[in-house]
Amino acid sequence: MSVASARIGRPQDVEGILTIDEAFRAEGAPAWSLMSRSVFETLTSAGMVHVSVLDDQIIGYLAWSILWGFAFIDYIRMRAEHRNRGLGTELLHATESEIRARGFPMVWSSTQDGRALRWHERNGFQRVGTTQWVWGNLPETWLMKQL
Repeated sequence: MSVASARIGRPQDVEGILTIDEAFRAEGAPAWSLMSRSVFETLTSAGMVHVSVLDDQIIGYLAWSILWGFAFIDYIRMRAEHRNRGLGTELLHATESEIRARGFPMVWSSTQDGRALRWHERNGFQRVGTTQWVWGNLPETWLMKQL
């Protein structure tokens, strides 16, 4: 049995990352929540994407950026058949190590999804507020975690 592993994404991983976003679109993700090829190329070149790899296939990713001077998790996505196995948490831990190594003392995130909110809280994030965005009908919950 193969074991998935997390590593920093590379520019040649962008195609595999985009297939995961296409699967999310098929599951009903709104178009505004999907990032473009050029954004993924920029983030992978900057070492700001971690990927989960199984049998040389990308099965998940976590993309982060710097928002208002803070490390911010943009998206964490996993192929449906690999969810609920701890792989997202593994991606988070690998990303937190990278963020810490770059000198950030905390990481921020946000979500409109109740399941994702519970995942963040299980992984040590604390709610810090909510915002009603122009797009979407649900409030965005903002979260922060000290590293």
